[in-house]
Amino acid sequence: ALFAPVRVHELTARVRQKVKTGLPDRSIEELIVEMASLRRLAMAFELPGSENVVQIPERLLR
Repeated sequence: ALFAPVRVHELTARVRQKVKTGLPDRSIEELIVEMASLRRLAMAFELPGSENVVQIPERLLR
């Protein structure tokens, strides 16, 4: 069976419609990624916008 790609934020919205939970969207997204990883499903990640990039100081990389 072939699977069509689904955006995590769209899947999060579907989960929110079907399941009553107090979890924030970010936590639901993390659970979706963790479940996909455990099932060894292929995942594609979009590059974040520049406002979402965290700079790591060079001294921590060594």
